[in-house]
Amino acid sequence: MTQLLAAIVSLGLVSPTAQDDLDRAAKLLEGTWTVEKATIDGKEVVASVGSEFQFAAGRMTMKPPMDLPEQVFKYRIDPTKKPATIDFAFDGAVPANSAIGPAVYELEGDTLKLCLAAPDKPRPTELTDQGQVLFILKRKAK
Repeated sequence: MTQLLAAIVSLGLVSPTAQDDLDRAAKLLEGTWTVEKATIDGKEVVASVGSEFQFAAGRMTMKPPMDLPEQVFKYRIDPTKKPATIDFAFDGAVPANSAIGPAVYELEGDTLKLCLAAPDKPRPTELTDQGQVLFILKRKAK
């Protein structure tokens, strides 16, 4: 029986653990992403275009295109939800007048859609800019 189980596992006939799925999804996010477009209620948020979001080792560093300080967040994802969820928390001191709300995301190839609710609002249920910010990011070439 043990040999049969080992053969089934080695052939990939048993699904990977939830942690393996989570690790795989997190690995797909790793890298540097550039904001191509950001909108709220159909209006472009020009100041966000060109920002870089760098995902690595459970942290996301946001680098604005202007001479503003970068912000570092810890993040946690749940790719099993539809849409997939992502939660951010400031890593270290929280800048004055700063807060970040719950979010959802979708990753297709080298395009990442990230939808953030206002801090006092519930998590978005779809990837739309109605009442929340929708970022469209492209993976930066290495």
